[in-house]
This record gives sequence, structure tokens and C-alpha cells, in this order.
Amino acid sequence: MDQVAHAWLAAIVENSDDAIIGVDPDLVIVSWNAGAERLFGYSAAEMLGRPGQGLVPNDSSHAGQRDAIEQTLRQGQRIGNFETQRVRRDGTTVDVSLTVSPVYGSAGELAGFSAIVRDVSEAKRRERALAESENRFRALVEASPDMVAVTGPDGLLASLNPAFEVITGFRRDDWLGKSPAPLLHPDDLASSANAINAAITGETVRPREVRVRTQRGAYVVLESHTRSLIRDGNVVGVLTVSRDITERKRDETRIAALLDSAPDALVVVDGTGAIELVNRQAEHIFGYERGEMVGRHVESLVPARVHARHPDLRLSYISSPEPRQMGLGRNLTARRKDGTEFPVDVSLSPVETDAGMLVTAAVRDISERRRVRDERDRAVAASAAILGRLSAREFEVLELLCDGIAAARIAERLHLSVRTVESHVASAYRKLGVNSRDDAVQTIRRLTSAQGGDTPA
Repeated sequence: MDQVAHAWLAAIVENSDDAIIGVDPDLVIVSWNAGAERLFGYSAAEMLGRPGQGLVPNDSSHAGQRDAIEQTLRQGQRIGNFETQRVRRDGTTVDVSLTVSPVYGSAGELAGFSAIVRDVSEAKRRERALAESENRFRALVEASPDMVAVTGPDGLLASLNPAFEVITGFRRDDWLGKSPAPLLHPDDLASSANAINAAITGETVRPREVRVRTQRGAYVVLESHTRSLIRDGNVVGVLTVSRDITERKRDETRIAALLDSAPDALVVVDGTGAIELVNRQAEHIFGYERGEMVGRHVESLVPARVHARHPDLRLSYISSPEPRQMGLGRNLTARRKDGTEFPVDVSLSPVETDAGMLVTAAVRDISERRRVRDERDRAVAASAAILGRLSAREFEVLELLCDGIAAARIAERLHLSVRTVESHVASAYRKLGVNSRDDAVQTIRRLTSAQGGDTPA
């Protein structure tokens, strides 16, 4: 080797990040580069002439490794990327990757060995941390009450946790390597396939409800969250975590049935004013489908002219130290989807939940009640106007006549002449627009009934 080539080789060795150590056939150190100084903490002057075995940890397992390495090297074989541990100057151990090659002289004789020692402690630390994390994750998955399933890119089940057996009653080993399709309700096959395909392509999949068959043939309702599993930038599978919400759905169904049986429209609102729940009556009187109402702000159900002050009223009620049931009265107006307005009675009731205060508004459409009241008011006014045409004496005479008392007896009772009584009767008939006593009785009964008074017999 010429001097230039030798200089290049020496520079490469000296500036290498790895420790490069040369030993003679007796494993005595004959070269020690700067990388070795950094890795082990010894200077070249301290290590040259010392046996290389001094860097090996002093325990039985490493002693066995050392003996095996020496035997392999003396057979002229190379050792590549052998992971082990070595001891630094301060007594600490370091994880290293060891590559040892035999070095031969010009005559082909064994001149010694060249060892390249790479510090892999950080990689081993990350590896151990990853293993610990995976172990913790595996323990959590195994102990989770939720069903955790991993589906491979081929659509077959690659992993199932014990909750699968608890929820479905099937043995998980019987389903590994199989398609989950036979477990699903036929109506949920398409949505589940779409969710899996979306996750495989890296799309975000929204939580969904899916029905899964149990060993007994019944179906349980699961709330499923699906996402892709990515390793080294590639999708290697799909993770689905499912929670059994069968009881919750039954409770929701029972609650919905109770709410739908209520005579009033019920609108449940959270602290932000968003509608959380409505019943069938609310759909009927407001003209919205249930899905259209949930999530909307309650202000959409009141006329635009009160939008500005309604949030303050709502917040003042919710933030009250002791909110209680409150009837807001009858002088209120609500707004339908088509923009029409109608009169309502509203009663508010607070409900404290884990998610915060909810307020239930019981809303009653009083349009018909208002119409009947208005008609009654008009009838009262009309009857009052008609009865107002009669003089007090005419009305008194007419009442006695309607009671079946003859004109002569009326005249005697009121100290009037018979002619005067007959004159009052004729005037009253004319003002009421009747021609006979029977017509007069019916008219007086109707008018006095509208007034809320007693009617003549």
C-alpha cells in the first residue's frame, strides 16, 4: 500500500464515529482510534498493550460469549453485527454491535483482528421502550372491556382480545384468520365494509353503530371506532375498538318511548343552547324532522325579533345557583320551520348531568285554546251588544215571560198595566229579532250563556 493510500485509510479510521480497535493474535490491543476513546472513555495510551478481554463484562453469560467469539475468530471466520455489551472506564455497561474480522499479513499469516464497535445503546433504549409500550398496550387491550379487533389488509381478522368472547360468546381462536362478515347484521355489512376500506386508504372514519351476532343468535349493538394501523409509513392493518351499548340503546328506546308519549313537545337543551333531544310532539308542532332539530340552537325555534335577548334569558336560567322548574306563561310565541308563528305555553325544568346542566322545555301549542278564547270573547261582545239594546224593564219583563208567567201576572208583579207589559214584550221581540215566546227563550238562553250567566228556564 502506498503512503497516500495509507494516509487515507488512517484518516478514515481515526475520524470514524465507531470505535475501531486492532488486536494481535493474542487479543492484545495494538490500535485504538478516537471513536474508541469516546465510546469507552480510555485514551489510546491507556489501552495499547492491554488485553481486549478487559472490556467484556465480568459475568458468566458474557464470559461464554467471549470464549465463543475467540473460537470463531481463531478459525478464521468473521463475526458480523453481533449485539452484546461492553464495559466503559466508569464501570457502566454499554450496548454495542460488534463486527470482528481477521487480518492477514503479506504472507497470508494471521496478523490479528480488527473490531468495529458501534454504540447501539440509544437504539436499544428505544427498542426496549417500544417493547415496554407494546407490552403495556397489549396488557391494556387484553384487560379492556371493549372489543378490540385487528383486521389485515386482506380483510381477515388478525387479532381479537378477550372481550370478544365476553360480548359475543364465540371463542376468538375460531375466528382468527376469518372474515368478520358472518358476525355482522346483514344491514350493517355495507357500512362496515366502507369503514374498513376507508381506514385502509388512510381516511378518517367516523364512529358508527354496528350490530354483531352472538353465539346465541341474538344481536348486540356496538359503538365502533375504526382507524388504520401504520408501520414505516405503510398501512398494515385496521384497528377497530367497539363498546357494547346494547343496554344504553334499550334505555334510549325506553326513554324515547316515554318522551314520545308526552302530550307536550319536549326540547332538551344544553348549556350552549344546542338542542340535545326532542320528542315526536316537537317534530309535529315545529315542523322539523328529529335529525334536523338535534344540534341546532334553540333560538331557531323562536321568532327573529326575540333572538337578541333570548340567549341572555337562557343563560340566566342555567347559571342560576338553584335553577328550578319555571313556567314562562302564555304570552309567548314560537316559530315553525316554515316561518309561521304560533302561541305557546312553556315550562322549564333543569337536569344536572355529568356533562353539565341540561334544560327540558315543555312546549304546548295553545293555538286552538287561543282560537276558542277569541271566539268566546267575540261571542261575549256580540251578546253584550245585543242584550244592551234592551232596557232594564224590557229585559225584566222578557225574563218573567220566558219563565212562563202570563202578561197579567207580570203586570201585577211589576205594578204595571197589561198594555205596558205587552208594549215592553213587543219592543223586546223587535230588538231581538224574534216573533214568539219560544224564539225569545232560545235567544235569551244563547245570549246569557255566552255571557257566562244563568239562563231562563
